[in-house]
Amino acid sequence: MSQSSASQLKIQTNPTRTDARESPPEYDARDSSLAQSGLPVEILQNIFTNIPSSVVHRRDDFPAQLVPIHVCRAWRSAALSCADIWIGPIPLNNTAITTLALERAYRWQEMLIINAPPGSYVDPRALSTSLERPSRIEELTCPIMREMNAAFMREATRLRSLNIWQEFQCIDYTDERSDVPYGDYREADAFGGLEALRRLRELRLHGDDMRTTPAVLMNLPLLTALELTLPHELWLSLDDLYTALRAMPLLKTLALRGAVIPRGSSPDPGPPFPETMVPLNRLERINLKGSYNVLSSIFNYLSIPRCTRVSLTIRIDDGGLQHVVWPDFEHFPSLDERLVELFGPRLEDNYPLQHLSLRVYDRGNQVNDIWRYPTNATDLLGHLHYHLRTLDLRFGMAAQPGIRADGDTVFLPKLTHLHISAPPYLLGLVSAAIQTPPTTYRSFALQMGHSDQFSLVSADALELVTLSLGLQVPHPTQDHTACMSYTRLDITPARDNPTGCLRVVASGRTGVHANILPPIVDVAFEEPGMLIPYRSYRNAVPPFLHGLRLGSLLGALPLGALDVVHIADGLDSIYWDPPLKSGTAFENLSVLQRLKHARLVDISFYVSAVGPFLKAAHEFERLEHISLRSMTIGDELAELKLWPRLYTTAKAPRILVSVANCAITERDARALQSWAGPDNFDWDGREVVDCAPSWGAGDSPWRAPEAREVRFWRPELWENELCTLDDMSSQM
Repeated sequence: MSQSSASQLKIQTNPTRTDARESPPEYDARDSSLAQSGLPVEILQNIFTNIPSSVVHRRDDFPAQLVPIHVCRAWRSAALSCADIWIGPIPLNNTAITTLALERAYRWQEMLIINAPPGSYVDPRALSTSLERPSRIEELTCPIMREMNAAFMREATRLRSLNIWQEFQCIDYTDERSDVPYGDYREADAFGGLEALRRLRELRLHGDDMRTTPAVLMNLPLLTALELTLPHELWLSLDDLYTALRAMPLLKTLALRGAVIPRGSSPDPGPPFPETMVPLNRLERINLKGSYNVLSSIFNYLSIPRCTRVSLTIRIDDGGLQHVVWPDFEHFPSLDERLVELFGPRLEDNYPLQHLSLRVYDRGNQVNDIWRYPTNATDLLGHLHYHLRTLDLRFGMAAQPGIRADGDTVFLPKLTHLHISAPPYLLGLVSAAIQTPPTTYRSFALQMGHSDQFSLVSADALELVTLSLGLQVPHPTQDHTACMSYTRLDITPARDNPTGCLRVVASGRTGVHANILPPIVDVAFEEPGMLIPYRSYRNAVPPFLHGLRLGSLLGALPLGALDVVHIADGLDSIYWDPPLKSGTAFENLSVLQRLKHARLVDISFYVSAVGPFLKAAHEFERLEHISLRSMTIGDELAELKLWPRLYTTAKAPRILVSVANCAITERDARALQSWAGPDNFDWDGREVVDCAPSWGAGDSPWRAPEAREVRFWRPELWENELCTLDDMSSQM
């Protein structure tokens, strides 16, 4: 261990020791000696191994399972001598912690699991340290790294799971010291040779600048998971795709996104025969993106008797379907018909379809005749309804309300999560057509097409949003506090949504008539043309437009007893290329007016919102605390001296302003303290941002992207609401 690493280790993991390089005393589980708590060491170790793991989001965070080494000397020694604690992913947020975890793993000859998915906080030095012994790595999930050249891969002889993703705004992927460019996996040498390639169990490649070839994918006989999100067409025809899949009989997970799937032009195969089917008898989940006819062909060729999760993204090209040759496709059952054939007859003990995601993207093309009406959804769901647990539906912009007749509804008795994305004029109809138990978590996305830029800022916007969300709010002139209100409001980017959008979540019902409110309102605005996950380019969405939409939505929510407002990330500037230096949705006075009852305003990762809230702070009726976290603060305080000072204008209890984990100079911190008042300011003294947003799970393409339960808001809140609903049901 280097001297610097040892110094860090002393500070981070054992502050009571005078020499961190000295080995701690070892405990023998067979020894009857007691730890400081009075418990035998083996009991302590059993407790330690059952501590739930946690995800860290900053450098100073300690993984929950390693907290015992900070409690006392006895606990530390018991933890250091417990092999089970150190089995699992290596902590990567702090070099000292990483070094300690590696030492423990090497001591017990454990294989390494390096897990750095998108959205998690990773110290680059810690990640590099974890890659120093490739021969010990069994599972590797990380962004493209310089260290991962052909020599590294040749040494990684025990690697079984390789999951590589590309960070945003990466431009140059060529390392002069490497014999294989970043992201180039077109040859077996990039995986350490043919034998190493054939040993892989899992392969995930996600990025706009990554490359691989069909020849590489033909040498993965042991593969159980294949997930590709690439910008280029990988197979020339569907027949080539089927040949590749037949070479992977052990697949349990298959995800082909981006432009990977061929477009379906000649010479694609005709109707399948028993001998030409693709038997994926172990497949449990499938996630595909392509045109409707191509996906229909693929599902007609697949035999997937154990699959319970299906996620399909149906892309309607601007030119329509008429420009593509589809030999014999008219003889195939349609995609909807094939889904019914595959999953309709399955019983509870026969791998029924439990998780379904169907998303249509048509950019408003009138050539789209697929899923144009709510009845398209209800007709399909009527054959699959009984076993579904989660459902994610996205209608295209060309969808129409159609004629709704009596009986055009479907009841999904076991559904736990429902997400519906549709144009504003259609959302309410679809929501009403899909009936679920009261315990189902519902979230919505309003698609804002190019022609609908102002559709939620008109005079009837309040009524439109209220109808779409099923809200029963009183008239704006009534006393919301006495009737009902939400107590918490979260305003964040919807990073888990493929089109990128603003997300608003209201929770915590209170008041006399609170029971008539939806337990949680979860609604997002989807913007047109915002294609992710990897390019930094975004179509422009003017900040003032975000403000108008946000104001309209907040006007539909009763917020008279609001306690907490959490605002995260750049709701406006992240959608511009280049990013705007000024402008924010929170400059809209109607937005601030509707948030004036908040006691706590918590702003993270979004410095543009700081100025408007500080400037209007003295107008908030119950404000107690403004928390600024994880951002770079500079020019936003240029006009601070012109704003009313808190401690001279506030007659109510003091308003605390706290700054934590921010890049801010001492001069600016002192200016902020002067504005807030000497006793109303708290600063942790840090001058750097060293953490990652906590909503990054949605950025991870391989983390169950087809399962909406992963993306729903704060599960613990919903569990509390479920208990309340159960109590109400038992009293009826």
